[in-house]
Amino acid sequence: MRRWVFLAAMSIVFAAAAIAQNLPTIDSIPGIQAGSILVLNLRGDTSGRVWGTDVYTSDSSLAAAAVHAGALGSGMSGTVYVEVLPGAASYAGSSRNGVTSASYGSFGMSYRFLKTFPKFGAAGTTGSTTGTSETQSSFAQTQRIFAFKDESAIAAITFVPGASVYCRVTGSTAGRLWGTDVYTSDSSLAAAAVHAGIVKPGQTAIVRVMMMGPKQAFSGSSQNGVTSSSYGSYGASYSIAQAPSAAQVIDMLPNPGRADQLPGAAPGQTFVVWILGQSGGSIWGTDIYTSDSPLAIAAVHAGLVRVGEAAPVVVRILPGQNSYSGTARNGVTSASYGSFGMSYSLDSRL
Repeated sequence: MRRWVFLAAMSIVFAAAAIAQNLPTIDSIPGIQAGSILVLNLRGDTSGRVWGTDVYTSDSSLAAAAVHAGALGSGMSGTVYVEVLPGAASYAGSSRNGVTSASYGSFGMSYRFLKTFPKFGAAGTTGSTTGTSETQSSFAQTQRIFAFKDESAIAAITFVPGASVYCRVTGSTAGRLWGTDVYTSDSSLAAAAVHAGIVKPGQTAIVRVMMMGPKQAFSGSSQNGVTSSSYGSYGASYSIAQAPSAAQVIDMLPNPGRADQLPGAAPGQTFVVWILGQSGGSIWGTDIYTSDSPLAIAAVHAGLVRVGEAAPVVVRILPGQNSYSGTARNGVTSASYGSFGMSYSLDSRL
């Protein structure tokens, strides 16, 4: 996957350069300067070091800052828009979305995440675009989100604090609900979406569900025609937000366990599956796996997720192979096997 960087200088001239996918910080880009707008394909990660809140030091981990800012969920890949800013006199730390950022004093350069690609006028101010609209829109349209078809899929997955998923939901005033802004993980998503003001009753939309860990208490309230209840300690929770309005939505499935258990699986078909990485169990093959190899283990072996990390993974169903070679990768050892009737491969992108 390639990442393109757009540098918006005072004359609003955009220059593009290919950047490696594992770009750790914006400081890694030669000649980067304040005023630049970056269009990046990132994968959210909670492990990097971050300084600041909303505005981050330029040496902060992009992957971790994206999760902290709510631009991406942990383990989720997607397109983000980053504005490079001058240095700030101080940066305040905070805890958000499973990432704790640190405070810091004066630093030479900063950045923040934008919700959409900005439009620039001829004099460098926002407004109508001259000469760059086609380029900007083509990149804005590349943003994709993978979404569950309905909220029943949410109940079928394991909550991973810090991870985010998208889901199609039809707002409802019915359904049991505990909490305000942050809800227990067993709360009706359709009712929570109305309660939070994201959708109206009967309205169908894609929402972003941000998974959170245990919470000691949940306060009930009445909002938007929905009354939620209070509750004590609960093991998992979530908050909810609007999805990007201009994104391309691609259906995603919860992990059924094996590729041959995907609905109607046959060679030539492609699925997007939400996979939580695991290491226990047997798989057969390397890069191409037997169709009865557990997806959660193969995804770790292929390096697409870590154990305990969840993310959308593209599963391509392939014909059977005459043989499968075993290898040891990423803490998982796959076995060799002979002829098998159906296979699959995994990828992080369509």
